[in-house]
Amino acid sequence: MGVALEFLAARGCISNNTEAWKTLIEEIWFNLYSRTEGTSSAHDSSGFEHVFLGELRGHSVLGLNNWIEYYKEEKSGRINYLGWIDYMTNPNIVSISFVWEGAQAPVRSFFVGTSPEFDMAVATLCAVARGNQGCHLTINGKSFTYQTYVIRHNHNQQLQITAAYPIVPAHSAPVNATGEELSDTDDTDYDQQRTKSTIKATVSLCPIVSATAPRDVEVAMFVVPVAFFLTFALAAGDPNSCQGRCFAKLNISQPCQCNTYCERYEDCCSDFFNLCRGLENCHPISAAALAQAAQDIYDADKNRVDGSKYRINYQLRYTAGVDSPNKFFESFDETVLQGPTFRALSDLEDNYEENVLVPETYTDGEWAEVQTFINNLIESDPMKTVLSFLSQRGCITNSDEAMKTLIEELWFNLYPRTNASNAVNDSSGFEHVFLGELRNHTVLGLNNWLEYYKEEKSGNINYLGWIDHMVDPNIVSISFAWKGAVAPIRSFFVGTSPEFDMAVATLCAVARTDQVCPLTINGKSFTYQTYDVRHKLQLQIAAAYPIVPPHSAEIVG
Repeated sequence: MGVALEFLAARGCISNNTEAWKTLIEEIWFNLYSRTEGTSSAHDSSGFEHVFLGELRGHSVLGLNNWIEYYKEEKSGRINYLGWIDYMTNPNIVSISFVWEGAQAPVRSFFVGTSPEFDMAVATLCAVARGNQGCHLTINGKSFTYQTYVIRHNHNQQLQITAAYPIVPAHSAPVNATGEELSDTDDTDYDQQRTKSTIKATVSLCPIVSATAPRDVEVAMFVVPVAFFLTFALAAGDPNSCQGRCFAKLNISQPCQCNTYCERYEDCCSDFFNLCRGLENCHPISAAALAQAAQDIYDADKNRVDGSKYRINYQLRYTAGVDSPNKFFESFDETVLQGPTFRALSDLEDNYEENVLVPETYTDGEWAEVQTFINNLIESDPMKTVLSFLSQRGCITNSDEAMKTLIEELWFNLYPRTNASNAVNDSSGFEHVFLGELRNHTVLGLNNWLEYYKEEKSGNINYLGWIDHMVDPNIVSISFAWKGAVAPIRSFFVGTSPEFDMAVATLCAVARTDQVCPLTINGKSFTYQTYDVRHKLQLQIAAAYPIVPPHSAEIVG
């Protein structure tokens, strides 16, 4: 820690005295803060708790990026190890998946065998020198990225860590890796390496500069004796990193890729999500901010269908065994379907198998249709609104390519609906939510009014009755049978454009993953629920739908 603090002091990041160093460590690691915005939010977290001990929120693991705490929890029986994703040796860094007290950590990475002071020193260095950016390090000739996320939403504007972890470069594990223990290094060799080692780095002066600091930022080289048993360097040009390569064209000479299609072909560099697309480590987003975002998205929906263009016949409130006699949509002016996103949506409908047991694939032509739909989405006002909102809060990188990649990942990348070893890609967020799926006699998804209308018109849907509904915004909760399979309750917006539906679901999937998302539109509050595909490493939508508050329905004649 002394080496790291002296380095930061020499560059004007902190004062060069013991008290200033203690204050910095207290501020970054131990001062409490709230993980949500709002004046009423309680202090419920700290950098130390998140990184070194871990936290739980619902069914999600937050943090727990320390090997000692992992060992203790696993020994106590509270952790169930699922498997390794990647690892490297000398330095020993692992990326693994596990379940902690019933909550899943799909991917978690940390050093192994290092001391607490080393772990905290590296994280402190990167938090101050790189803030929310990837911190490129080299230890014993091996390059990797260390990611920190920091906040400054306290009244005193203190720098505080919200997340910190190393990222194992893709394909670092030995070719013949079978999950064996990480190799040890001979003590004599370590001593020799430690004596000869130096720390070398090219760094910018602290990204957060005091008001009295000079505006010109010095870029300097420094060489200092190492006090640790490892060396580290802020480096560039790593072929296993996306640094300087974000969304570059395919380069088959590189061991991993950083382009838009790397997720589809599963050859992304390990830091692609942090540096290029952006990970879901958003700054805290309050309920009030979500409510305002929902209103902004609704106001931006220029393609929302006017209520005069369709007529709904609610008929009977749903009761088992008693069906409504007529269709739910009494009339609909289909000329509204000529809009660009409506047409692009229609082009996708025949690209999927509704039977969830049938494997899904994309032909080149079908993937081109997906790209057309995404391009239309990106140009729409509702999606521009939500993507701007998310990028401002650090959830995604502020670029068109990053935004397209996020939409592909959330909605169109294929996945299996089970985590069985022989499972095949049979679903996607788009298919589930916008088109619906069938599994034996069960309806999965189909939370979109346009697809409901088309299937009802074609005679494939039998409307059973309504459960609840609200107006302005128009949201319905109904029961129906689709091709003989019953959907006891299904809810969706009515009259909204595809870009609005996808924008709201994207907002909640990123900001409130696997949680209810409190929204307010036109003064009316409701919740929106999204679920993530837990057995996949990237964030992918498994389900998404609005929830009508109980007793919202007006008396239906």
